[in-house]
Amino acid sequence: MLTEKKAKTVTYYLAKYVAGQKVAKQKEEILADKWVTFKEAKKYLTEHGKMDVLRATRDYIKQ
Repeated sequence: MLTEKKAKTVTYYLAKYVAGQKVAKQKEEILADKWVTFKEAKKYLTEHGKMDVLRATRDYIKQ
């Protein structure tokens, strides 16, 4: 199967979780979502340096 390569821009936003707050989702934009702990995130952020972005964010927050 031949697939076409396409460029994609990904933008990350830093946000704070507030217990009980509802998050509005754009169903046409987001296929799936899941809240996980930092440790659990390693299972999901396995490609393209995504875990590095999460680690950098954690380090920034700790400053």
